[in-house]
Amino acid sequence: MSSRRALVTRDLIPLQYKISSCSRNDRNESRNESRNKSRGEIGFTLIEVMVVAAIIGIVAIIATPNLIGYYRSSQVGAAMREFYGGFIEAQGFARSTTLPHQIVVDRANQQWHIRKDSDRDGNYETLIKTKTLSATEVGFGPTAGYGANFPVPYNGIASSSWCSFCGGGNTGNINFIEDGTVLNGTSGAVLIYDASGTSARIDALVFVGASGDARIFRRN
Repeated sequence: MSSRRALVTRDLIPLQYKISSCSRNDRNESRNESRNKSRGEIGFTLIEVMVVAAIIGIVAIIATPNLIGYYRSSQVGAAMREFYGGFIEAQGFARSTTLPHQIVVDRANQQWHIRKDSDRDGNYETLIKTKTLSATEVGFGPTAGYGANFPVPYNGIASSSWCSFCGGGNTGNINFIEDGTVLNGTSGAVLIYDASGTSARIDALVFVGASGDARIFRRN
């Protein structure tokens, strides 16, 4: 009797193993099928890709002019900051050397220069520095002027031309005497703008001759 039980038990062991093995295989196959199904669902249809491309194109068309305008506007600001730095530099040279200095604006060549009157004869024969405006799209101007009065207390300074002390021409000088003020107490303004017309930005350097004080104003 015991030998029969042992035989039955031995016969059941492979059967149980086969059943559990089949069960594991079924589970593995089920997992593989779900993985393959998930992999097959990843991706985009052609219509979805075309819709996204169309949206990107529309956004680019709308945003590009604004980005270009912002870029041009920033170039105007950079050119004016450089010119303001030249104004302060020439003024500082006059004070530190106790010799007259001038800053020359040249609209024809889109440059400004710092010169020194080494022998005080009024000729400003020594060239200290030359600077071309930072971008081809930026220039001295516009000829029509700032288009509005400058803020108080600078509202008495002429704003109807690109350079209030150039007499309608393409060049003009700001002459500093030994104390850093402007010769004869002359006040004035110089404008820099976006010559490409992409942006409407105009920057103005406005100075008070009697004190040598200078400010930058911006108009869009």
